[in-house]
Amino acid sequence: MTEDRVHNRFGGSNADRWLACPGSVRLSESVPPQPENPHMRAGTHAHALLEWALGHADRDVAAMEGDVLLPGHEPFGHDDIEAVQVALDTAYAIMGTDRDFRVWVERMSEVRPGVGGTADVVIYLPGTKRLVVIDYKHGAGYYVKVEDNPQIKLYMLGVLVNFERDLQVDDVQGMIIQPRNNAGPAVRSVVYTPADLIDFYGEVDAAVANAESTDPTYAAGAHCKWCPAAHICPLLVGSAAQQLAAWKPPTGETITLTLPAAHLCTDPAMLAEAKRVGVQLRAWLDALDDNAYALAMAGTELPGFKLVDKRPSRKWTDEIEAENVLLGLGLDRSQYAPSVMLSVAQAEKIVKAKAGAAGVAKLAEVVNKESSGLNLVPIEAKGDAVHPLRLAAA
Repeated sequence: MTEDRVHNRFGGSNADRWLACPGSVRLSESVPPQPENPHMRAGTHAHALLEWALGHADRDVAAMEGDVLLPGHEPFGHDDIEAVQVALDTAYAIMGTDRDFRVWVERMSEVRPGVGGTADVVIYLPGTKRLVVIDYKHGAGYYVKVEDNPQIKLYMLGVLVNFERDLQVDDVQGMIIQPRNNAGPAVRSVVYTPADLIDFYGEVDAAVANAESTDPTYAAGAHCKWCPAAHICPLLVGSAAQQLAAWKPPTGETITLTLPAAHLCTDPAMLAEAKRVGVQLRAWLDALDDNAYALAMAGTELPGFKLVDKRPSRKWTDEIEAENVLLGLGLDRSQYAPSVMLSVAQAEKIVKAKAGAAGVAKLAEVVNKESSGLNLVPIEAKGDAVHPLRLAAA
């Protein structure tokens, strides 16, 4: 599941970044690799389950709940199983439209050596001469759009240029399956003709040539959020320095802030010094944000800013009516209203009211405190210092 990150310098997972900012490629290679976080590990494990199920022609993975496929990973939870099942159902539904279908799992889709990645599922439907390229997303927090998505488009192009020459392809359907998102449909797709994808090859080729040149270009944008080298980017650091130099506070004290040269931030001592300034600056900026938001909510117009709706969350208009609809659709109560164990905090609150301190002490016997990770804080902050290798050894 990780060939894209490990082997391809110009991979699909970061295609939106290197296509927009070719200079980020070499810059990112100059910093240590980003550690794998729990969300990434959960995604890797879910992809392994999808690959395993398709490889074994298994249409139902419900029995895998609580199991582990990859050593060192957390057992599959109910939410993991349900999400992978959506991807399985979708893939099998596509295969069911053509009895002569052909399917490949974890298919390499390099446009050329070092450029491309691995498509999760590829299905060919000879009856309509359509190639379907599926990219499964296990993440929940970030909604991935399929229209003009560089990653799925790169996979589609790679599959197309490496496809069997004796099989005709009239169009290619790119499909993103993201069951755990809360912003839109779990399955969304886009269709391109081979000519469309060949045109895209020109964009890819130009970006790769730019990145490999002696003076690659940089471009700021939404892709900077995920760039591992953003802190040493000459464009971002230079822009910040210029804006700070140009800012003249209308009242109060003038603050002079000297930013280190971008390339110096690879040095641990310089990085620590810059971060210390950043902690203080961030606290002040947070206070500014809070005050600006309060003024805006009170109706004060702030030049250059506006209030917009947050991403809407979906709620039942009537839970009783929703229950009737779900029952009518064949679901039983265990499916639409599963019982969930109280959290430690919730249980402690109830026990404290019923049994007092003695009850809380008894409850503590079955509670384990486990850190969810590490925070990097100033040396004078509370807490004992922990070596990161502790997590690897655990």
